[in-house]
Amino acid sequence: MANIVSDQTQDDSTSLDRTNKSPPFIISPSSPHLSPSSPHLSGSKAITLDLEEIQRKLEAAQKELAATRAEFDITKREAKTAELAAAEDGRTNRRLRVEVQTLTDQLQRKDRQMEQSKATSFFFEGQLKKYEEEIDAARTGLERFQILEEEAISAKAEAEKAKERVIERYESVRAEIDTLQQGYMAEVGVLKAEIGEVQRAFLEESVGALHAATESEARVLQLLVDRGATLKEVRAVHGAMVGRQRDLAEMVEREVKRLKEVLESESQVACGFEDLGRGVKAEMADVMWKLRTFKVLQASEETSETP
Repeated sequence: MANIVSDQTQDDSTSLDRTNKSPPFIISPSSPHLSPSSPHLSGSKAITLDLEEIQRKLEAAQKELAATRAEFDITKREAKTAELAAAEDGRTNRRLRVEVQTLTDQLQRKDRQMEQSKATSFFFEGQLKKYEEEIDAARTGLERFQILEEEAISAKAEAEKAKERVIERYESVRAEIDTLQQGYMAEVGVLKAEIGEVQRAFLEESVGALHAATESEARVLQLLVDRGATLKEVRAVHGAMVGRQRDLAEMVEREVKRLKEVLESESQVACGFEDLGRGVKAEMADVMWKLRTFKVLQASEETSETP
């Protein structure tokens, strides 16, 4: 377009130069070539009028040419402006193409992000289902733990009651042992008193027998036989009491040992229930932590997808 305008400008300039170089030929009545007696003088007035008309037309043409030149300058400036605008439009088009490509890349990246978000959503749905199953299992375990805890509390209460019964039984047996021991000590004291009395009587009789050894030998021998039978009887009674006390002590020890074993077994069961409860609580804490983490990740994913 600029070349066409330039060619038109050169043609107009050439025509203008041609017009300027050939000034109008005006024939005036005072020209030396015409005399008053010239045959053409009669028509000079008409010629003058024609020349004036031609000159007016020429002036009008010159004005029209000046206006045309002004319009040409305006057109030339407009063409230059249009050329600059076209160049600017080209740059704008290139910038728009770059922006369109950028938007296309962003759209493709957004599509990939959407696909990734869908995959992540499917993954988290699976994880959520898994966590729900774990929560159900943990809830079942918690219910079982509560049952076991109640059983442990009941077993502990039974153990306390058994312990109280053992203590009461021990106190009763201990009181019975003390009573038997006191009776045994009383019997031993009586036996000692009797033995002392027998010994004292024996000494007295022995002294009397020294004075009458011959007369009382038979009586002394008989007395010794009688006293020997009494000693044997006392020793037999003492041995029986010692054996009965030993049997009673062994029975008490066996009962106490059995009760201790029962208490230890019940204590181990209670400790096992407590360990199980702590394990279930730890699993519940882990499941709750995983659930909170999943909720935070899901919230951040929704925030990133929001334009």
